[in-house]
Amino acid sequence: GLDTGDYYVRTYSEGGHIDELYDDIQCVGWCTVTDGTAVSVTNGLTTSGIDFALTPGGRISGTVTAEVGSSGISGTYVDIYDSTGSYVAEGYTDGSGNYISDAGLPTGNYYARTYNGDGYIDELYDDIPCVGNCDKTSGTPIVVTIGVETTGIDFELVKGGLISGSFEDGSTHLPISSAWVSIYDDSGKYVSTEYPDGAGIY
Repeated sequence: GLDTGDYYVRTYSEGGHIDELYDDIQCVGWCTVTDGTAVSVTNGLTTSGIDFALTPGGRISGTVTAEVGSSGISGTYVDIYDSTGSYVAEGYTDGSGNYISDAGLPTGNYYARTYNGDGYIDELYDDIPCVGNCDKTSGTPIVVTIGVETTGIDFELVKGGLISGSFEDGSTHLPISSAWVSIYDDSGKYVSTEYPDGAGIY
C-alpha cells in the first residue's frame, strides 16, 4: 500500500520493448523517474488507468565462447551501453553461450562488453580486452534499428591468470569469511573484488 501523495511509475521490460515512464515518456536504461507524469494516490483508494503501450525496440544478440575449444560460456553477462557510455540493457548467456539483450533499444549506436565469473578476460566488442572499469565507448559501435534484432555480436574470451589465497584470524587461526580482496593493476587501477568462502579461501 502507498500513503497519500504523488508517485512516479516506470516499466522494466525483459521482452525487447522500449521502457517508458508514465505517461508515454521513453525511459531507456537509468532515466530520471521524476521526468514522468506524477500519479496521485489517496489512502484506501486505487488510482486506475495507469497504462503503458510499449513499442518493440531493437535488440542485440550473439554468443560468448572460449577462444580455445570454442565451447559456449554460460552465465556471462553482456552489458549494453549507449553512445555516451551509459548502461541501457543486458543479456545473459545460456548453456550454449547464446544471449539476447532484454530491454528494447531505440535506433542508434551502442557498445557491448562481457562480465564473467569463470576466469576469462572480459572484452568490449569487437575483441578489445576490458579488465575492470574500462571506457565502454572505446569499443566498436553496434548499429541498432528499432524493431530489428542485430545478430552476430559475438565474443571469444581468453582464459586469464588468477590470484588465490585465504583469510585467517592471526590469533586463533580460524578462517575469516567476512572480508574481501580488491585487485588493482600495476597503475593502481581497480580490476576486481573477490570474496572468500566459508573456509576463508578466495
